[in-house]
Amino acid sequence: MSAIMSTPIGYSHCNLDLSNQKLALLGLVQTALDRGVHAIRLPALAPFVSGAPGNAGSPLAETCPFADYYDLDALKRFMRIFGLELIEDPETNTEEPYGSFMTGASAVGLSGARGLGALYGHVCQFFSHLIPSIRVAETLATFRKEVYDSLAIKTALHLCIDTDLSEEAGIVACETILRKVQSWPTLAETPIYVACEEQTLPVSKEKIRQMARNGYGLDLVWKSDLLTGQALAAWNSLDLSLLDFETALAASLFIGNSHSTFSNLVSFEKFCRDRTNIQNHAIHNGQEATLTQRRDNGVECDPILVATSLLQRLPLVPLGTHDCRWPAAIHAHVAGFGDMESTTAPVPGLAGGDLVVGSPRDDGRWICGIAIAIEEIAGIAIEYRVLDDTGQWSDWVANGAFAGYHSDHRALRGVAIRLAGPAALHYDCLYGATFAESDTCIMRANGEACQSPDQRAVTCLHVLFRPAFGACPRASRSMPTIL
Repeated sequence: MSAIMSTPIGYSHCNLDLSNQKLALLGLVQTALDRGVHAIRLPALAPFVSGAPGNAGSPLAETCPFADYYDLDALKRFMRIFGLELIEDPETNTEEPYGSFMTGASAVGLSGARGLGALYGHVCQFFSHLIPSIRVAETLATFRKEVYDSLAIKTALHLCIDTDLSEEAGIVACETILRKVQSWPTLAETPIYVACEEQTLPVSKEKIRQMARNGYGLDLVWKSDLLTGQALAAWNSLDLSLLDFETALAASLFIGNSHSTFSNLVSFEKFCRDRTNIQNHAIHNGQEATLTQRRDNGVECDPILVATSLLQRLPLVPLGTHDCRWPAAIHAHVAGFGDMESTTAPVPGLAGGDLVVGSPRDDGRWICGIAIAIEEIAGIAIEYRVLDDTGQWSDWVANGAFAGYHSDHRALRGVAIRLAGPAALHYDCLYGATFAESDTCIMRANGEACQSPDQRAVTCLHVLFRPAFGACPRASRSMPTIL
């Protein structure tokens, strides 16, 4: 943007760890977009050590330029795309850093709730444009090469232990994590890279290493094992944190803690960079006796929600070669979870997410209500109705209107969806659903009733659009798909 169109916003620095500083900067972006502000003061990055006194806005003796760690041109490109401008103005201190951090964290959660369609939004694009600067890129590449090529390491473990614990309690916490890691049979075959703030651990590195090797058959490698004493002395907490983060991001398998911003952002940034649902990420703070596989792309803190297959939006029907990629969204209220949304790409033709809500694998989490919308495209509209839990069909509603219940105690028993307008002459609307206590997908099309023979609760719904040249299944050709 060539001119500043409103009063800029910003803060000088955020005295939190690097992951939280990234969220705070995202919070500035979110605030600017919400307020219609076009200029943001780029804060400096702050070296941070866990347990240090002060708050997020505390004065520091030394800060570091953002460009020392991240490619400033890439960030400016992101800002320009979303109508924002970075400025250097030491007088701009309109925002409280911790408040910006909370805004950024909330934005990640809301973005993650939209599925793969969120990849085109400002939150995912922000993180995909956070590229390490030339100053640190070569060092990072050399270090990762040693870890994953020379040492043949496949797994990175974020050893997240409360720094306030006594040594005895720290040992118990370490053993709990190591026991879960050991429960995955292949993890002991190669060394494991440990990412953490080594100097703040309540238990010494060597004691943890010995415990892992002797008690659990695990070989742990730390960054301090691979860096020279000179490098360790010269690097600040930002250098070491970025090294750990980018190394963890490149791991074949990453194990973290869902209550840690570092762990969650490793998963979320991988989702943003790879542009697909994450695979082979797990947490060690789940309720199970083993590791819990992540299915949330890093956006949830609750260990139970981390594992739900709802957030993967697994399609019931594979997308066909000729299926239409229209900008569309489906919103649902899901029992035991709340509201969720799946969106496609915002531009016609771009690959985006599948229009899937619910999951056939989560019993008890039935769909209570839905709203479906297609962005304004000439000649295309959508209508739908639902079968309620009394066995009655609702009236047809159109583009974005909610049909069904907001209550977790009432479930939809069926759906019918159809296109309206001239497009209905040339395109078919297909939809598949699964029902309680079954993973069989029942397919219908063009306004036909999709329901189970005994009117069980709908647990998953998938909607797609296809040119009408005879490839569309009709009611007489229902397509049971065993998932």
